[in-house]
Amino acid sequence: MCKLNKFKLLSSIFGLLVSTIAGFGQVNFTSSNLPIVVINTNGQTIPDEPKITVNMGIIWNENGQRNFLSDPFNHYDGLIGIEIRGSSSQMFPKKQYGFETRDADGEDLDVELLGMPEESDWILHAPYSDKSLMRNVLAYDFANRMGRYASRTHYCELVLNGEYMGVYILMEKIKRDDNRVNIKKLDEDEISGVDLTGGYIIKIDKPDVPGTGGWYSPFRPYENAPQMINYLYETPDAEDIVPEQVAYIQNFIYEIEGLFYAGDYRHPFNGYYERIDVGSFIDFLLINEISRNVDGYRISTFMYKDREDVDNRWVMGPVWDFNLGFGNANYYSGSAISGWQFNFQDANDPWQIPFYWDKLLADPVFTNLLTRRWNELRNTIFHSDSLMSRVEMFADSIEEARIRNFVRWPILGVWVWPNEFVGPDYQSELNYLKLWISARVNWMDSQIGTNFTTVDWASAEDVSPTSVDGETISLLLSDVAPVTDNLDSIVAVSESAELTAVVDNGQLLLNATAEGYFHFRLLAKRNGETVGISPLYTLRALISSIENSPGSTPKTFKLNQNFPNPFNGTTNILYYLPKVVNVRLTLFNTTGELVQVLHSGAREAGWHSAIWNGLDRNGNSASSGVYFYRLEYQTSVASQSNQQTKKLLLIQ
Repeated sequence: MCKLNKFKLLSSIFGLLVSTIAGFGQVNFTSSNLPIVVINTNGQTIPDEPKITVNMGIIWNENGQRNFLSDPFNHYDGLIGIEIRGSSSQMFPKKQYGFETRDADGEDLDVELLGMPEESDWILHAPYSDKSLMRNVLAYDFANRMGRYASRTHYCELVLNGEYMGVYILMEKIKRDDNRVNIKKLDEDEISGVDLTGGYIIKIDKPDVPGTGGWYSPFRPYENAPQMINYLYETPDAEDIVPEQVAYIQNFIYEIEGLFYAGDYRHPFNGYYERIDVGSFIDFLLINEISRNVDGYRISTFMYKDREDVDNRWVMGPVWDFNLGFGNANYYSGSAISGWQFNFQDANDPWQIPFYWDKLLADPVFTNLLTRRWNELRNTIFHSDSLMSRVEMFADSIEEARIRNFVRWPILGVWVWPNEFVGPDYQSELNYLKLWISARVNWMDSQIGTNFTTVDWASAEDVSPTSVDGETISLLLSDVAPVTDNLDSIVAVSESAELTAVVDNGQLLLNATAEGYFHFRLLAKRNGETVGISPLYTLRALISSIENSPGSTPKTFKLNQNFPNPFNGTTNILYYLPKVVNVRLTLFNTTGELVQVLHSGAREAGWHSAIWNGLDRNGNSASSGVYFYRLEYQTSVASQSNQQTKKLLLIQ
């Protein structure tokens, strides 16, 4: 508990009727099963901004004990800076507040509140048009259980200047912090190198002051759209961000948007797969779609970017602001069970959905991952029983307090903007929410389906082979892709012409013709489409001595192992000659019978390549099996062998 500037409100509130403002109900509030937050502004009016310094106390006895207004402020007792927050919600008489905990000198003070990790920035969310009192709580609960950070929440009841204000939700403000958005802190003097690259939090939203605090994307939300996408600086904010940081984060987003706009965004090496956290985009989409959030993608849409030595990808989230979700809005099809919110487009609305969502949903790799993720969630967090259980759990936790809330704010049975459904009582509102969610997930099931490819790839750290002197590396495909289901094939692709990557007969074969680091990926194929893509793997190719380097000048004759090996179709045989010489490169079967003559005659000094296409001297396909290839050459050193032989495996 924080013990700063202890103030005494107990005598003024103990055992008294907590009054309410004119026009709304009175509540005889003396105790609660929820924590009680008591704020005294000392005669000040709380403004939209800036924050004013006031006193706050929290009564929370924990362990299921009841909390009484007569109890001491045993959880927090000190100063806060508070202001009204929100956009459209400011029209409601039940206000929501942003506040920061402060010390005696007025500086930010990090404290734990209601079991949430210590920080100084908090929100008292005031559900009003959301008569279930839980739409934000539900969405954030989903996200956290899915493994994505979203604001932690805790129900409480608020007393402001002696007036009972109803059920509130204490929640975390989205902020850079080890326990919130866990990215590196970016200071004003970090303007170059790796320091400049993170962390940043930005959002797509309505600007507080038009034309300030962000930038407009040059990429329109749809063809010939008059609207533009507005990105705003969140961390660092518009007051603290410096020009170098502005240039960096704008260019970072611009490059990725440009990649999507250019058309080749699905390229296995130059595409978007390494530029964004694909899983975060999928989870963001699913939470906004299960709730049919009318603000989704286009307003209150947060995203962040860490420092590049930690994670150089664009991450979508945390999710935010769902009080109009789950069928609560009577506009933009917000209450409709069927239809995707990502398809929203109203030419008259200034706030549109960025174009890259359409691009992502046109990529079979993305949609396959989305389908797989949806089916995983439907068996766990989004299972119908689990969904209903969470709704009931939150409803039970406020069973007593919600009665007082709707006495204080008698809006049950009354239309409040933008309600689609108006129930006569709380149970009707709760039933509507449950029925709407059930119908929504069933519709999503019908659209997403269960037909997806499963490929679990080994990590890039676990697939990092090293070859020496041009040797062919052979890896078991089952080690690189240990889990596969519902696919036609897996193929390998290389970023460089100096690396050949082939999948053949359950093996991944890799051969580099130069020294260095070479990237490759595996692609999962189904019905002619790429539906899965591996992490970016790297082969390290080493040369133990200069004689062994295909890119250097060996001092003697050298015959390399063919590649690929085993092979089906064609294989490549490299050999090196230190001088002009007559050579003969031949192929024999295991009985010693000559199968093919690949090279014969004088050859210049240097590296040479011979291709065998699996045909014998008569043009017929050779049988599957082991073959030997032999390089014969002239040499002036009597003791030196004048031939080298290696074997290969043909699979027809």
